[in-house]
Amino acid sequence: MKILVISDTHFYHDRIIIEEEVDTIIHCGDFTSSIRYNEDETLYFLDWFSSLKIKNKILIAGNHEAFLYKLHLEKETHTFFK
Repeated sequence: MKILVISDTHFYHDRIIIEEEVDTIIHCGDFTSSIRYNEDETLYFLDWFSSLKIKNKILIAGNHEAFLYKLHLEKETHTFFK
């Protein structure tokens, strides 16, 4: 099993070269570029992350993911993620 662990990509995730043999990807937070309200960056990253042809994906929000934190505070996280 091949596991790829990344973090702190700060909106440069589309520059990462991912080998085809990866079975699991784990992003350990800070995929957006700033701590401000960043819905557009979050959606762009999630589109990229979900499109990866990798069977298992684990996503951990970091302190830069203000949009996800806002959803959490508003108790709307469950409506955002499918």
